[in-house]
Formats: sequence, C-alpha cells, structure tokens
Amino acid sequence: MGSSTSTSGIWKKIKSYRPYHDKRDLIHAFFPGLVYLVVTVYYLSMINAYLDRVYYEYMKEGIYQVRLKDYLVDYFYPRYIAAGVPWDLSDVFARICFVCIVLFVLLGGKDTCWRFRRIGYLVGSMYFMRSFFVLTTHLPSALESCHPNPQYPFMYDALMIMVQARASCGDIFFSGHTIIFTTVFCCAISYPVIPKYKIVSTIITWLLVIFTLGGMFSLITSAYHYTIDVMAGFMLTNMVWWLYYMLVEFPQFRHTWYGKVYIWYDRKPKSRELSRHLESLPTSMRDVEHTNIPHDPLTPQMSEVSAK
Repeated sequence: MGSSTSTSGIWKKIKSYRPYHDKRDLIHAFFPGLVYLVVTVYYLSMINAYLDRVYYEYMKEGIYQVRLKDYLVDYFYPRYIAAGVPWDLSDVFARICFVCIVLFVLLGGKDTCWRFRRIGYLVGSMYFMRSFFVLTTHLPSALESCHPNPQYPFMYDALMIMVQARASCGDIFFSGHTIIFTTVFCCAISYPVIPKYKIVSTIITWLLVIFTLGGMFSLITSAYHYTIDVMAGFMLTNMVWWLYYMLVEFPQFRHTWYGKVYIWYDRKPKSRELSRHLESLPTSMRDVEHTNIPHDPLTPQMSEVSAK
C-alpha cells in the first residue's frame, strides 16, 4: 500500500513537471540558448576539420612526428598503456558529464530554461574562445598515434566531428573535453542536486567534483591533451563562470543602462511564492529604513535625501 502511494506520488510529480515559468522562458531562454550552442559547436567543428587538414599536410612533410615535452604525459602515458586501460576513457568521462549537465538542467524544475540558457551561453562562448586558441597555436598531438583522416566534403566532415563520430588530431591547446568537465564541476557547486537533503546533496556534489577532476586527469594520462591544455581549459572556464555569476549581482553593473538591459534579459523568473512575499514587503523609503533589508550602496537613504 505504501509503495503504491509513493509510486503514484512520483507519477503525479512527473506529470505536473513543467520546465518553464511562461512562454517568455521559451522565447528568451531556451531557443536562443539552443541556437547559440549549436552554432558555436558547429563553428568549432569546422575549425577542427580545417586544422586536421593542416595537420595532415604537416605530417606528410615530416613535421609533427614527436610530441612536445610534457613531464606528466611522459610519465603516466606508458603506464596507462601498460595497464590496459581503454584508450577512449576520456570520451566515456565526457559522455557521462554530458548526461550530468542535462540532469542539472532538468532538475531546475521551472528554472530549467533559465539554467539551460546560462549553461548553453557559457559552453558556447568557451567553444568560441577555444577556436582562437587552436587556430593561432599549432602543436603536435600529445598522442603520437593520432593520424588525421579528413573526410569530404568539408561541411560533412565538420558535422561528423560535431556528433563525435570522428576524432580530430589538430585541435591542440585548450582542451574541449575540459570545458565539459569544468561545466559539471561548476554546476555541482552552484546548483544543489537535492536541496531538501543537504547532507546527501553535499556528498553528491563532492562525488561529482572528484569525478570531473578524474576526467581531466584521464586526458593527461591517455595523452589526449598536454597538461597545459587541461589547465587552460579548467582555469578559463572557471573564470568565465564565476565572473559571470558575480557580475550579474554586482551593484555597479546592475545600475548601468547596459547592465539593466542584460539583467532584464537574464533575470531568473520568480516563483509565485516569492512574488507574494515581495509584494508584502514595505515599499516606501521610510518603511524600508526600519526593516532589516540591507540597502544597496548606490541607493540614497531617506536621511540623506532629507539632509539635502
């Protein structure tokens, strides 16, 4: 009896699940985020397809036969091979992290579209940034057995790279896998998995942090990337994520005209309960002074206005 009741309760929650607050979420959040992410990922795939052709020509000329010196890769890669670990372990980590990102988005409930837009814009922007790194700095692959096999036509080749149906060798310096790993790392810290159960949520957060760090380490041990590639990807993705989350809360930014436009566009939808709570708060400047609500440093206080 108890199990059937709990099952029916879960089923009701699934049926009542709605990943948006209103149509504005779909128009301003989901669709722009999806288009931006797809365009930037395909653009980077085109860059990878081009670099594979460059890499192929270099190898025909006898260039790029030996990887550069990397102490961690040189130490761990022979042991990685000797241990018989699957060569595509990093790809397995990345696929699991992709599923984790999808789950983090879906667990947002009515904030799902809002989360998707933020994550989609971040990942897309990092991929766009990565295209400049790999275009301007050509390095031999850390995996010496990687031989480029460009396909034709070019646009089809880029599509195959985009859907992970073909690996590329020329996109070295700034790891793309690390962008995915770091996004899960940041999501785990920013979005509690089970807010009602803090201990369980904290344990899951730490497990995800350890898992993503393990994925980054696998990139080095399997010679998918140089150590500097992973470090650059981790630090830059972290920097963009946390700077963005700090910037949208920064008063000096919020009170500029462009900040107001961006905040209006990016604002997190308020739940009905929160809206009712906000409506019940005092609205006059005099009443606000007698509450415990902290004042914005850029907003003049009532006493200051009276003095003037």
